[in-house]
Amino acid sequence: MRRPGYFAVWVCVALLAPIPLAAQTAPAPGDPPAAALATATAGSVLQDPAPPPSEKASPWLLLPLVSSGPKLGTSFGVLGSYLHYFDPKSQVSMFGLMYEYSTTKSQVGAVFARTSFKEDGQRVEALAGYAYVRNEYKDYMGTGRTFRTTDRVALGAGRYLYRVTGPWFVGGEAAFGNYSVEGETDQQNKALDRLGLAGFRLGGVGPIAMFDSRDNQDMPERGR
Repeated sequence: MRRPGYFAVWVCVALLAPIPLAAQTAPAPGDPPAAALATATAGSVLQDPAPPPSEKASPWLLLPLVSSGPKLGTSFGVLGSYLHYFDPKSQVSMFGLMYEYSTTKSQVGAVFARTSFKEDGQRVEALAGYAYVRNEYKDYMGTGRTFRTTDRVALGAGRYLYRVTGPWFVGGEAAFGNYSVEGETDQQNKALDRLGLAGFRLGGVGPIAMFDSRDNQDMPERGR
């Protein structure tokens, strides 16, 4: 099955701050030689300016989404998330959502969370999403006919990880989903049933073990 491709356009802004230099102070006419020398010496030394007040970074992240592919057509959307550190030694936690709407009147949406807390000793990840995809197939299966279908997808997944020692985590995860395909007519639905393309349901729960020594989950500089 063909899958859509996605890419996000990231915009970064760099701020350049000018560094002021202290000017040399001329001695007053009535100053004694020692005082004049001290004044000139003090004025000739470049004084470091007082550091500007630090600006608190915004915890909100907002990104435009643009994609084009044979499955969804050309789609536009947005991704927004809230970033938070539960403690200084934990990874950044994210809570967000995304939505896309395409030229084929298809829709894709999801809400997600990725958390790290207890000094990165515990992690919880969760995702819930849906998709409403309209497809049109020319000369479907060599029949010479146009076949139009509507795909519906609903899914949910979650994972809990506990740091046992060093970079080793153990925990559990679960995933559930429902995928269905419908044609425009009863005849098309019968054809989908005969081909085994009417859809399916999935679900599973199980343990997980993971090795993660990365210093950062998003932009690691060391580890694996």
